[in-house]
Amino acid sequence: MSRFGKQKPNSPRGDRRKETVMKRTMLVLLVVLFASALFACQGSDAPKENNYYPADDDASDDDDGGESVCPDSDGDGFTATDCGGTDCDDSDPAVWRITRLYNDNDLDGFGALPLDEVCVGDVDAPLGTSFQGNDCDDANAQVHPTAQELCDGIDNNCTGGVDEGGVCQNVSYFCDSDGDRAVSQSVSGSCDSYGCIPDGCQLGPGTDCNDGDPGSWQEQTLYNDHDQDSFGAGAGLPACVGTDPPPGFSFVADDCNDASEFVNPSAAEICDGIDNNCTGGVDEGGVCFQTPYYCDNDNDGYVALAVTGQCVGSGCIPADCFATPGTDCDDRDQFAWSYILAYADGDRDGFTAGGQVMVCSGLSLPPGYGYSNDADCNDGDPLAWQFLPGYADADLDHHGSGSQLQVCSGFNLPSGFAADNTDCDGGDGEIWRLGNFYQDFDQDSFGVSPRETVCYGYTTPVGFSVNNGDCNDLMDEINPAALEICSDTLDNDCNGLVDSADPSC
Repeated sequence: MSRFGKQKPNSPRGDRRKETVMKRTMLVLLVVLFASALFACQGSDAPKENNYYPADDDASDDDDGGESVCPDSDGDGFTATDCGGTDCDDSDPAVWRITRLYNDNDLDGFGALPLDEVCVGDVDAPLGTSFQGNDCDDANAQVHPTAQELCDGIDNNCTGGVDEGGVCQNVSYFCDSDGDRAVSQSVSGSCDSYGCIPDGCQLGPGTDCNDGDPGSWQEQTLYNDHDQDSFGAGAGLPACVGTDPPPGFSFVADDCNDASEFVNPSAAEICDGIDNNCTGGVDEGGVCFQTPYYCDNDNDGYVALAVTGQCVGSGCIPADCFATPGTDCDDRDQFAWSYILAYADGDRDGFTAGGQVMVCSGLSLPPGYGYSNDADCNDGDPLAWQFLPGYADADLDHHGSGSQLQVCSGFNLPSGFAADNTDCDGGDGEIWRLGNFYQDFDQDSFGVSPRETVCYGYTTPVGFSVNNGDCNDLMDEINPAALEICSDTLDNDCNGLVDSADPSC
């Protein structure tokens, strides 16, 4: 007698009852398996530290049938791998996937040697590595899976083939057909594979402008050389030639008289009244006997101390000039005729410097000089002439630092120096004074104790606040000025009350 009553062997009623018992047994097993899996994922039925359960809108303790879910601790939208998700580091929102690095020696974006698997996000691979492999030649940046296949005898695109895809159709080559050791500028022939180029030929054009004549291989400009002195004249004529120009021509121009072989750029200038060396001058360089003379060109009554001019031969000195020098130290200025000891004022700021110099003057010194030494500390700057005490102001914020210096200045200290040394950061022009602030990591205008002394400028420094009282300085939505969110289990307004316990909820 079974618990279902006595049944005839193999009766339909008995079979139905057996089937019912088996179904109920399977259902119980499925429920047990599901509960075990749920417990393993959740860890225990007790609430976890971070309360990863569906939100209960009424905030009550009644069982609303909600099931636990896998956490996303870093809020990046991906759940942890140990709970069946894909986030390989659920404490860092910047990374969420596992991928393999490859060594990328040629920095072409594809690697060859596989390295470790790493946990990354939406970032580029470190320098010298790549997230992509399959580089068939990691020493050549022109060879990788996305490269264009070229007709060069190598596998450029890493498909396993060489010069595939018809890249070697009609390959032009250039040869030295006339044996003058110069490859032709023009195409000598073509073929359909990389290795088909004949010996002694090359892919690119050479320099031979006439590959049918071994005596002509270079392009030159020819100039008519009627006097055959190796210098030509007139308009140039392009020609294909060998080592030497043909008779009656030259590779060099600039002959100023192509009817005389004694006149050309390499000829020596002689005293003959013509331009022998084609420089544009006549009888220059002292080739003729020169007689110096001295005049009073500025009509100040003083004959020049320096040579006014020269002429060839005796009796060539102009009227009112003399064969001997006078005393006028500047025969171009009628207000200057004698030397006086003075000091230079190079920047003409009214302050002189340096030692005494001889100055060509008249009744008074010219501008830029003085009778006494004023010790100008920078005679190249009209805005600086005296030393003033100051401090280095490298960041140009008008506040200095360091030891006192003697600075060459004018009425005021120049840029880069300041009268005080109160700058607390001489390398940043935006900050110069000290103040007490609270650290504000989340930059929500509320910080945490204790106060710190910080170097700042016109505004509160970044990462600090004049306000205290932030109860969570890692989240900018939590601070004393925030509104309480009634269903997030957080004290948003830092009043010590959470969710429904807060009067605003």
